[in-house]
Formats: sequence, structure tokens, C-alpha cells
Amino acid sequence: MRKGMAVLLMNMLASELGYEVRWITDTPENSSDIILLDNNEGDSKRFSGTQKFEQAVEWLRQKM
Repeated sequence: MRKGMAVLLMNMLASELGYEVRWITDTPENSSDIILLDNNEGDSKRFSGTQKFEQAVEWLRQKM
């Protein structure tokens, strides 16, 4: 899946399922950003690495 499509799908699914997407960066020099999906009901998941967007989409699809 292309990165742009994965980001779009991730945002659409997160919105539909009531999850908030947060970006976590340790330092400006650090390129290993983390995506945090949180629904404020105790269900959250972190994704990192080169396939973080695709992993987030797959996890959200399983929640549907």
C-alpha cells in the first residue's frame, strides 16, 4: 500500500471508530516518529517503523 493511501485510510478509519491520531517525536533530530491511536476509553495502540501507517490501517480494520 502506498504511504499516502495508508495515511488517508488510517485517518478515515480512526475517525469512524472514534480514535484520535497523535504523533509522538522524541527530538527534532529523531526520525523515528510514533503514531498513537487512542479512543479515550483505554484502548490505544502505538505504531513505529517504516510500515507504521500500514500497520495502523490493518489494526483499525480489525476493530471494525
